[in-house]
Amino acid sequence: MAKIKLGALAGQVSGSIGAETYAHNRFGSYIRLRSIPVQPDSARQLMRRAVLSALSSDWSTLTAGNRLSWKMWA
Repeated sequence: MAKIKLGALAGQVSGSIGAETYAHNRFGSYIRLRSIPVQPDSARQLMRRAVLSALSSDWSTLTAGNRLSWKMWA
């Protein structure tokens, strides 16, 4: 869903409506076609996703003290 901010002289739109995405950067507002990110299922990417999933599961098993230690180190 797009957000619309109306001003006194101009409006600002950000988000997606249908196949169009409205955005802005330091140069002003622009519109681009909405795209679906490519998710290649290469063996290498599948392995990295599995590693990330395992690390995420391991994080949930840490004690509060261990999590605090990791957060302070980071």
